[in-house]
Amino acid sequence: MGHVAAGMELLLVNIRDLLETAVSTMARLRQETEETQRMMNDWMVAAAVIDRLCFILITIFFIGGTAALVVLRFLPHNPILPQAD
Repeated sequence: MGHVAAGMELLLVNIRDLLETAVSTMARLRQETEETQRMMNDWMVAAAVIDRLCFILITIFFIGGTAALVVLRFLPHNPILPQAD
């Protein structure tokens, strides 16, 4: 009977050790997941800022280029673009 009790005790210790390992692994994975999510959120904000800056710059260049072409088109004696008759 003592041999069976010792075997059961050893089995219970092994189960406890496995549960402790599983709990610590899940806690570590949750922490890593939260850190990864925080980092992804930071990069998404940075990407949004860069995207907005590129949009503003392209808009400025487009409007400026269009204005320059209109001004050049209606300048008298423009050697670049011929005048419409």
